Amino acid sequence: MSRTINGVVQIKDDTGQTVHRLDAETGRALIGATGQDGLLFMNNRDGRSTVSLHGNRGRVNLGGNGQDGELVVENSEGNKTIRLEGRHATADLGGNGKEGSLLLRDAEGKTALSLLSKRRANDTSLRSSLKIGGARSGELIVENSRGTRVIELDGFNRRVTLGNDVIIGGIDRGNGDIFVKDSENFDTVRIDGKDGIVVAEFFFEVSDERRKDDITPLSKTLDKVLAIQGVSYTRKPKNSLTEPFNDGREIGLIAQEVEAIFPEVVFTDTGGNKSLSYSRLIPVLVEAIKEQQILIQEQASALNEVVSKLTH
Repeated sequence: MSRTINGVVQIKDDTGQTVHRLDAETGRALIGATGQDGLLFMNNRDGRSTVSLHGNRGRVNLGGNGQDGELVVENSEGNKTIRLEGRHATADLGGNGKEGSLLLRDAEGKTALSLLSKRRANDTSLRSSLKIGGARSGELIVENSRGTRVIELDGFNRRVTLGNDVIIGGIDRGNGDIFVKDSENFDTVRIDGKDGIVVAEFFFEVSDERRKDDITPLSKTLDKVLAIQGVSYTRKPKNSLTEPFNDGREIGLIAQEVEAIFPEVVFTDTGGNKSLSYSRLIPVLVEAIKEQQILIQEQASALNEVVSKLTH
C-alpha cells in the first residue's frame, strides 16, 4: 500500500528553531538552520562515519576513519564512467568500454580546453589529446616558483616562447633553452636562447627532386662569387643596433651585399632584420669552382701549346 502526503516535515531543537525540514512542495531537504551548521553523516556497520556533509565548511568527505573513500558515477547502462578513488588518489574518466573526456567551457558554453581519449574514424588505435582553444585562441602558460612566466604557447600568434625577462643578482636568468636527449641522456640537439646557437650532430635539409619544379642550372657564378666580400666583425647587442658588443671577432658575409647578388639566400623579417642562409650558397660555390676549373684547364692547355711551340 502506498500513501502520498503533501506537506512539510520539520524537526525543531529546544529553542524552537527548525534544524531539519523536508518540503514536499519544493522537493527539498534542509539540514541546519539560522545560527546552526548542517551536518549529515553516513556510518558503516562498524559505526564509523564514511560519508559526511559539512554545512559549515561546505565540504563533502568520502572515507576517513580507516576507510578509503570512493565516488563512482555510472551511466544509464550501468557502466562506470567517472571514478574518484581515495586510496590511490586517482580520478578516472571513462572505462568499461567508454572513452573518457574532460571539457572546460567558457561563459558562452564553447569548449576552451579538452582532454580526450578516443578512437579516430577508421583507426583502431587509441588517441589521447589535449586541446587548448577551439572557439577561442588557445594559450598555455608555465610559471616558475616565483610566479614568472617561463614558457608560453600563444595560439593567436602561433608562437612558442621559452624564457622571459628575469634578472637575478644582476645576471640575466630568463633565457630559454631547448634540449633533446637520446636514450643515454646525451644532448643531441641544443638550442641556446641566450646566444641564439643551435648545436646538433647532423643537419639535413630537404632536397628531393620530386619536391622541386622548374629546375634550372646555375651559370656565370664565378663572377658573382668574386663580387662577394668575406669580412670579420664584432657583433652588436641583440637589443641595440648602435652600441658596441665586445664578445670576440667573428667572420661571415654582409646580408645586404649578398642580397644584391643572390636575393634567394636572404630573408628579411617584419622588423627589417636580414638573415642569410650560408648553406644555400654551397651550390653557388660548387658551380663557381667548376667554372674556375674550366678556366684553369683552358689556360693549362694554352700554356702547353705555347711551350710545345717553343721547344720544337
